[in-house]
Amino acid sequence: MGPTSPALDFVVIGAQKGGTTTLFEHLRQHPRLCLPADKEAPFFNRPELYSRGVEHLFTTYFPQPL
Repeated sequence: MGPTSPALDFVVIGAQKGGTTTLFEHLRQHPRLCLPADKEAPFFNRPELYSRGVEHLFTTYFPQPL
């Protein structure tokens, strides 16, 4: 990441029916968190996306300024 890149502070990984949707909805209410528009951002499990680097993650899933 470059010097102007935002920080990725945490990643939530969970099983189906494990409460991740509820957690996502609660986290979305926090005014200081920037979350993707969709709960699932298939970046880490898609080699063709992961190989583009973390900048691709931010520009694709976090389009609003951080």
